[in-house]
Amino acid sequence: MQGVSLRGAGPEDVETLFRWRNLPEVVAVGGTNRPVAWEEHRQWFHEFLSGRGYALRIILLDGEPIGQVRFDRRDHEVLSVSIYLIPGRTGRGYGVTALELACREAFGDLAIERIEACILPHNSRSVSAFRKAGFVNTDPDPVEAGPVRYLLSRSRFEAQNAGALESNQSWAEDDRRTIDHFTGLAVAHGAAVRALDWGSRESQELRFAKLAQIGDLRGESVLDIGCGQGDLLAWLREQHIETEYRGIDITPAMIDIAKRRFPAQDFLVGDVLKQPPPPRSVDYVLASGLFYLRRNDPTSFMKTMIWTLFRACRKGLAFNSLSTWSHTHDANEFHADPADVIGWCRELTSRLVLLHDYHPRDFSVYLYR
Repeated sequence: MQGVSLRGAGPEDVETLFRWRNLPEVVAVGGTNRPVAWEEHRQWFHEFLSGRGYALRIILLDGEPIGQVRFDRRDHEVLSVSIYLIPGRTGRGYGVTALELACREAFGDLAIERIEACILPHNSRSVSAFRKAGFVNTDPDPVEAGPVRYLLSRSRFEAQNAGALESNQSWAEDDRRTIDHFTGLAVAHGAAVRALDWGSRESQELRFAKLAQIGDLRGESVLDIGCGQGDLLAWLREQHIETEYRGIDITPAMIDIAKRRFPAQDFLVGDVLKQPPPPRSVDYVLASGLFYLRRNDPTSFMKTMIWTLFRACRKGLAFNSLSTWSHTHDANEFHADPADVIGWCRELTSRLVLLHDYHPRDFSVYLYR
């Protein structure tokens, strides 16, 4: 849902959370069903931020705090989760989105097997939100008036997130068409900019320069998705930016050329949606020209790809796309709406940048941890 994001709780949030925790609407659906005293809350908050729990996240709507989601460690395989929104923000789907984002973070960061929640049966809104987020009732015969346990397993979570990819076989058609397209260009042009389908070397390098401005890449690990023949690596070296570089592309002919150009470098043939990089395994992920040939459900593909790539970075993700705001649209090219892209990227992080000033047809986005 557009506008919903999460951030970590900090010392400055202690009074806000105390006020929220004692709202009558929150007390009524809480596990203890009672208000808390200031010293009790302050001690709990300090202990939680010191590492007693796994995560305490503030839910934001367009940057405004509207609730919290909290994870506690039960053991090395299980987290327990609780969530609430302040009055006036419930019943609009914000909680479902926040819960999905939080569970995505937890499964991405930790080798846990399941996330559990205990919900009072009269708390119908929470029951509905957890069910929509994929949680299932594991207490078919609960104690009367007692909390009911809901569970989301890793296998169910992964199946939910892979569902769009598995059900959309047309993405595989796009992949085959992309491989055929660039294989033909590689055979015709070899190690040349025309083999990458760029209008000119200047426009290609302009895009590289904008992506590289996401941060100081010197000495950092960089994963180049859709690396082609290794042109980004060549540009980085020309700029004297030494990185721990790795490139991945789905077209074997492109990787063959990249390996011949840079025999000591790490280039791989691969599809990151089928074999995603481990969570937070590299400092920065860069992706240039990854989306323009997508024809079948391109927006869903873009969303899925950006989530996968952002999950892999420790510091930031930079990607670009052709823009619907440009005055010229070539046939068979996908142009994304920058406003829409920023809207759903905010579900991943509120720390982001949109650049739409460097090329009449193109935009770039930075997403930061």
